[in-house]
Amino acid sequence: MSVSTWLLAITAFLLELIVRLTASLAQYTLYVLDAHNYLTNIDSFDEYIFRIKAVTAICEFCLGVFLLINGLYILFYEAGGAIRACMLAIHAHLNIIKNVKRGWQILHNRRSAWTIVSQLPLANQEQIDDYNDICSICHSSLTVGNTCITPCSHLYHQKCLQKTFYATQTCALCSRPITIEKTS
Repeated sequence: MSVSTWLLAITAFLLELIVRLTASLAQYTLYVLDAHNYLTNIDSFDEYIFRIKAVTAICEFCLGVFLLINGLYILFYEAGGAIRACMLAIHAHLNIIKNVKRGWQILHNRRSAWTIVSQLPLANQEQIDDYNDICSICHSSLTVGNTCITPCSHLYHQKCLQKTFYATQTCALCSRPITIEKTS
């Protein structure tokens, strides 16, 4: 049996299905382990989920590029046509360009969130005692070493604030923008 371009395309679609299924099972397994309190470090849980999604997105991107190249080969050397060209353009836009933009935005948001949160001052025990509250994001008690103070004087765990910054860079309590003023 010879290798045809259609067989390559079907194989790529099946590989994408296997990658998505494996990623879903891995995420489900992590959620089950977390629900039964088998995961001791909750900070690494979010990092594991992010890495699973990132590896999945990279695999889907590579398969999308392969399908684009395969489709261009079919278009130019086997069977051309306007409909096939339109389908390739739609595939390139939806499966490659949009995914790259979305992935780049997620990576940018994670980096900027970490940059901002790491520049916030850490609270000492006296400040935590004076605040006399819990982290408003995770509802756990605040501890020295991982609690930061926002410019609006609210206290949060660094990881909790970082996670909320992926969506918006405002205070979770008062919705003021959290910006770090650069000193010259």
